[in-house]
Amino acid sequence: MVQEILFEQIKAQNVPQFSAKDKAYMTQSEKLSPYWKFPMDFEAFEEVIEERKKYPVNRTLLNTVARQQYEHLGQPVNWEIDLSSENTFTITTAHQPGLMTGPLYFIYKAISAIKLCRKLKQSHPDYDFQPVFVIGGEDHDFEEINHFRIFGKTLSWDNQGQVGACGRMETKGMEEVLEQLYDILGESTNALELKGMLEEAYGNASFNYGQATQHFVLSIFKNTELLVLNMDEAAFKRAFLPVMKRELLENFSKPLVSKTIEELNGIGFKMQAFPREINLFYLSEEGRNRIVLEDDQYTIHGTSMSFSEKEILELMDKTPEAFSPNVVMRPLYQETILPNLAYVGGGGEIAYWLERKSQFEEAKLPFPMLVRRDSVLWVDKASFTKWTKLGLELNDLFADTEELKKEYVRTHSENEISLEAELTALQATMKEVAAKAAQIDKSLLGRIEAESAKLAKTIDGMEKRLQKAEKQKFTQALSQIEKIKEKLFPASSLQERKDNFMGIYLKHGSFFMETLLESLQPMDPTLKVFIEAD
Repeated sequence: MVQEILFEQIKAQNVPQFSAKDKAYMTQSEKLSPYWKFPMDFEAFEEVIEERKKYPVNRTLLNTVARQQYEHLGQPVNWEIDLSSENTFTITTAHQPGLMTGPLYFIYKAISAIKLCRKLKQSHPDYDFQPVFVIGGEDHDFEEINHFRIFGKTLSWDNQGQVGACGRMETKGMEEVLEQLYDILGESTNALELKGMLEEAYGNASFNYGQATQHFVLSIFKNTELLVLNMDEAAFKRAFLPVMKRELLENFSKPLVSKTIEELNGIGFKMQAFPREINLFYLSEEGRNRIVLEDDQYTIHGTSMSFSEKEILELMDKTPEAFSPNVVMRPLYQETILPNLAYVGGGGEIAYWLERKSQFEEAKLPFPMLVRRDSVLWVDKASFTKWTKLGLELNDLFADTEELKKEYVRTHSENEISLEAELTALQATMKEVAAKAAQIDKSLLGRIEAESAKLAKTIDGMEKRLQKAEKQKFTQALSQIEKIKEKLFPASSLQERKDNFMGIYLKHGSFFMETLLESLQPMDPTLKVFIEAD
């Protein structure tokens, strides 16, 4: 159902759900400037383009593999520009293959990349800019990707004991998840559209899980120019072999990344990723396992496999697809394959990219501009109507729930329930008592101070009892506040980090995507709020 949507923007500093480090980057704090190469500034793209030209990539390889992947998926090529052209550059985002895309920010990442490319084309008409969404199918933390949340209910996929890279898993057990989801979606026009996309992707036995995710994402963005790419490709890995071999033999990443992490910790920002001596995995039927150097042998952790230096280098040349970069090496892999200008990511991703600048310099690879993706809150009509009837404002949504309830009672109560004035008067009296005692016997001061603290605690307890008694008069209103806050900020987190896009798409269909494409503006340090209106 298409309806009027109100659009508001909340400054990052006023959103307590953003971390301090996230806010620092969104507002381009000088503290973090040593850790980026280019500021998050649209005007800087001129310099970024010139810098990227110095680092050629195999564009023909990129073009060929992308088309082969689409052919296998049975999806039409939806990008119009020539990826093999020297005048084509990419704007990239990436994410794990979350079940049915996982949280909403998966969608917001993609749209941020699309919007940035469109804006760049307007300002730099002599170049072409391709938005790319990389499906990180080589991750092996199944518990992170095997579930999604819709209408407050979490659906999970039982993969029947499969191990290894999630993207390579078969879609066994997916039927049960789809059946539960179809019951939730119902039979509306938008529900039938979603079911069709889901069935074509996850119901195709010829697709592994990564390919099914890729197909589903392509279906969602079929009316856009987004290129969805799976990096788990032998040809891509072969192009990345020189960097992987250097990591294997020289272990160059750990000391550089560790030093940066130490510096960031020193200015109050905690580390994001844990670098290892060798930041590569080996993929086999036994799983995705770390490569560890022990007694001059390269062992595959958790298995009986072991190789000499010569053997493992030969294995890399023969089967590059068996080697997988971990989170520390993945940015290098991506920038080796793509003619990339900027990486679009959330706060956590930007944080771990900020740990990589010196690593990129050592690997002689270009460090892209880091662009904070758009963050979004979508407020349904029913919730906002109830919220405003309570006399609350949009900004009140971001307040702590308990503090908000206290303030609501305070402002709507006909009785004075604060004992602050009484406490102030009592403390003044106790000071007078202490002054008199000091003239007579200073040893009494400790006793008086203890009694003063005890009385203050008693007054505080009385005030809390008064608040509790007064709250009983506002049970319905306070219950509504709790329910609305939990709906829009599940588990006290941002909606975009918990809920799946289908909950909104079911109601609005393609209008949801069109609205986002029209209004989102990456590089703008605000939370975008969409409010369903009459």
